Amino acid sequence: MKFRVSVSKIELYRKCPRMYKYKYIDELDKKFPVRRPYLSLGNSVHKTLHDFYLLPPEERSLDVLKKLLDENWIPEGFIDSEEEREYKHRAIDMLVRFYKTQDISIRPLHLEKWFEVDYGNFTLVGKIDRIDRLPDGELEIIDYKTGKYVLSEEELLEDLQASIYLMGWAKFGNVIPKKISFYYLESGEVRSTYREVEDLKRIEEELKDWVSTIRNDKLFLPTPDPRWCMHCDFNIICPASGMYRSFKGSEREKLKFIISRSEEVNLNLYNLLKAQSEIMGILDVSAVFTRIGEIIKDLSGSDKVLILKVKDSEFEISFNEGFKDEELFVLLHDENSVLRWIVKNRKPLFITGGYRKERFKDEITTLGDFKSLLSFPLLARDKIIGVILLLKNKGEAFSERDLIYLNSFANVSSQAIDNAIHYFYAIHDELTGLYIRRYFLSRLKEEMIRAERYKSPFVLIIFDLDHFKKINDTYGHNAGDAVLKNFAHILKENLRGIDIPCRYGGEEFACLLPETDLTGGNIVAERIRKKLEERVFEIDGISIKVTVSGGLTSVPPSANSIEELIERADKALYLAKSSGRNLIKINNEV
Repeated sequence: MKFRVSVSKIELYRKCPRMYKYKYIDELDKKFPVRRPYLSLGNSVHKTLHDFYLLPPEERSLDVLKKLLDENWIPEGFIDSEEEREYKHRAIDMLVRFYKTQDISIRPLHLEKWFEVDYGNFTLVGKIDRIDRLPDGELEIIDYKTGKYVLSEEELLEDLQASIYLMGWAKFGNVIPKKISFYYLESGEVRSTYREVEDLKRIEEELKDWVSTIRNDKLFLPTPDPRWCMHCDFNIICPASGMYRSFKGSEREKLKFIISRSEEVNLNLYNLLKAQSEIMGILDVSAVFTRIGEIIKDLSGSDKVLILKVKDSEFEISFNEGFKDEELFVLLHDENSVLRWIVKNRKPLFITGGYRKERFKDEITTLGDFKSLLSFPLLARDKIIGVILLLKNKGEAFSERDLIYLNSFANVSSQAIDNAIHYFYAIHDELTGLYIRRYFLSRLKEEMIRAERYKSPFVLIIFDLDHFKKINDTYGHNAGDAVLKNFAHILKENLRGIDIPCRYGGEEFACLLPETDLTGGNIVAERIRKKLEERVFEIDGISIKVTVSGGLTSVPPSANSIEELIERADKALYLAKSSGRNLIKINNEV
């Protein structure tokens, strides 16, 4: 089969021959396909604009454009419906901006037109989004860009895609287009460039040279570079990634270097796979943060490790090893701290040596003393959910290889944390942090089966806040929410780890106390009632007090069903309410 070459192939080889080998020769991306959200976005938008311009001008409208997006939307690569919704909103914004700023009445000469140019020992191929005939009869190539980066005028003059598309169509269509225009849909900018006949001849010779180089390459030696190694899909298996200063010498020396690094690469892969399998199975948020901290301390050899949860730009310490209170105060509260830099820039930070410290001195004024620093954002669903900070004060400093290796672990950690957080909210009430009713009833059913099998006792308590509607009506729902959260906090403080507290509905709460008899359950219920009775709430400068009533039942005696058990507790709660409220009553009648 004749060798086929495209712009993307040449650009990738020019960037890194090893990356080219992994993708086009080893075809690793086909063997282990990874669906990318940005690719689904780009392909959906391209297909939508193609179909839009197939319509007669009189049938084109903004509503039609949006409808076409719905029909062409590719729902692949998204973590969940929330992330997909965010990307689709981006696509809609792009199309609305395009509709309002571009000529939607034009009749394109070609849409998604492939060209093939036969050069004897290879074929140049490419697909052009659109070709328009200008009023003066000349041709214009249109290329849609859905990424955020916009080429400068200088970069356009050297852009390989622009050159090859103009040259390719000149050969294929026997006419040199007047210009090629890139439509940057994210920003709404349009950038155009052209090439002289002499330029096209030079580019053609350069193309032949590149094809010859690729076909004769036997080693495909990598060209490590910080601009792309960090984002390469194959960086963790490439023995030279991150070795920007070490990877020098003749081809023979470079090959020996690659072979010598293979054992380290295999060890890193083993550690990553082992760590991934462990943390992805942890669904407790606190536990997954702790384990991630322990693992990354071992992998990195750091003297200090800090992991924070981030929500609404607020930090919450989830793991700390080595940082003192005064250091934490500065890191958390100074606007120019390294943590704020990570949240703002959403990319890894690597600082070691005087030069790098000097480079960031104006942006990060509270670095403190250290030998080497690495920090990573934890990103999920296009949002920052946490930050990892690693410091070394002694021993060997972090390297660029550490940056890539540990960033891979940070990416896996982000997924594990996101899974744990979503699992938490799948079974917990968002306002109070207590379990939701559905989960509580499933655990109650399990406890009834266990009690029958092993004759083990348990207690069910149902609480109801007294006169809660009056609080909402008088002070507003924000005040009511504050009361609900405070009572939930009291429950957590006064229950054991094995107990199951639940927001049963509205101002009603339920608690399951395994391995507890009626006497013990009554003591716990009374303690909770008294704690709330002693609490004073400050709302809009006014001090108010809230009380709670509770109904209590237990097994034994056994119940025939969950409904029967809940009815027993409800009757006790009704008795507490009808007896004057702020009471705990027991009902153990079968």
